[in-house]
Amino acid sequence: MRVKSIRVTPPFLKALRDFNIFQARTGMNKKPAPYVKRWKIGDVLKFTADTRIEEFSTLARGDVLWSSGAFTSCASTMPLVTRGGRYVSIAENVKGMGFRHPIECAGKMHEKPLYDGPRSAL
Repeated sequence: MRVKSIRVTPPFLKALRDFNIFQARTGMNKKPAPYVKRWKIGDVLKFTADTRIEEFSTLARGDVLWSSGAFTSCASTMPLVTRGGRYVSIAENVKGMGFRHPIECAGKMHEKPLYDGPRSAL
């Protein structure tokens, strides 16, 4: 994974706004909220070549642009390898757990002892 960077410029901020990619959570007060510019001109943000951010995403913490689906809202700093689907909500102070989720290991623990390699017809 090659890390790339982009310097925040006025055209970059305009593109975020035009594509409804938000930099801060603005709450749900039943009134149109002003667009908050958390990143300042000259800030440097990190991303990878395969980063994709869909419209109506909110990346409210950190200096990393990670792939997030539409209507995703994240109030935590996430690592570059993060991939969020659509309609995901991530609270404040959430940390990455590493490569695999522990429940997957526990759920598949029984498979390894039962697996004895590939089968052959001969």
